[in-house]
Amino acid sequence: MNEYFIQKLFIKDVRGIIKDLEIPLGQNERKHLIITGKNGSGKTSLLNEIDSLLNKLINNQFAQMKNLETYIKNAKQAIKNYNINIENYQKEITTLETQKK
Repeated sequence: MNEYFIQKLFIKDVRGIIKDLEIPLGQNERKHLIITGKNGSGKTSLLNEIDSLLNKLINNQFAQMKNLETYIKNAKQAIKNYNINIENYQKEITTLETQKK
């Protein structure tokens, strides 16, 4: 199972409090991030934004997985239909060859 983790945070603007901030994290392994600051410095706003973005990523990922499941189901049905058609064509060919003799 693949392990996913955040490698870098880039904050463009969080409620006008935090602007253009880049926080590098581990590239090959998970790293802890400690957020500190004075009251009103934007810690909670930053965490709320991270939470919001992660939820969007997770929801989109699940939507993509659902779409993939639907695609696989449709592809299996199409293969089944093709196999039925092939069998029908083979029967037709056999019938025609028998009539030809």
